[in-house]
Parts: sequence; structure tokens; C-alpha cells
Amino acid sequence: CIASRVRQLNRVMTSLYDDAIRGAGLTGNQLNVLVFVSQHGSPTAGALARHMQMDASTVSRTIERMRKDGLLLIQEGKDARTRELRLSEKGESMILKALPSWRKAQKQAQKLLGTFRAGAIASAVRNLRHGIVNG
Repeated sequence: CIASRVRQLNRVMTSLYDDAIRGAGLTGNQLNVLVFVSQHGSPTAGALARHMQMDASTVSRTIERMRKDGLLLIQEGKDARTRELRLSEKGESMILKALPSWRKAQKQAQKLLGTFRAGAIASAVRNLRHGIVNG
């Protein structure tokens, strides 16, 4: 079953990255959130949820925990229903701290998967995000 294999792959890759960046004090998910916020200025929680394919309640819990940990700043958006995210100074420094370990994990993942499979995964995710069925 494809779903089962993808879940297994997710667990293996999550473990690889989490183990690598644990020393920086982050999980892979937290680093992904920080990098997304860094690259997108002041994105909304909704934009983060769409990008990471997470439901709104999970994103809310994640960003609230990261706010309490001093990694993110949350401010009211253009209207009262939206919240915009920004990196705190601590969040910025945590990215820099985790980056060397993340790069090592990236190389290890690339080696485990091989160039073709890694490219196929990236292509599949891009296609699914854009609603392309037959890539």
C-alpha cells in the first residue's frame, strides 16, 4: 500500500532529521516552521497550514508552543481573524544553530534515497500541491 510506505518513509526521515538537529534544541517540524516564516516575511497561520498540509488546530497548537518557547512572535493580521507570524531573535538564532546539522541530515537522506528517488518525492509533492494528478 502506497499510504503505508509513505508513512514508513515519513517516520524514517523524521527520525533522521530530528536526531540530527536535536542538539540545536529543535525538532524537524519546528525548524520547518521557522524556515517557512523566515522565507515568507510575516505569513499568516493559514498560509503556514496550507504550505505544511496541516490542519488549523495543529498549526495553532504548534505556533502557540513555539511562541511560549520564544521562537515566534504572533500578531494580529490585517483583520481580527488572521494571525501573522514573525521570527523572534531566538528563532533566527535557532535556525543558524540547526543549519549545519540539518545539512548533514540532508546529505544522509539524499544518500539513503538516491538522487532519482529524492527528485521523484520532490516532484510528487510539488504536483500534489498544485493539483496536478499525472505529473
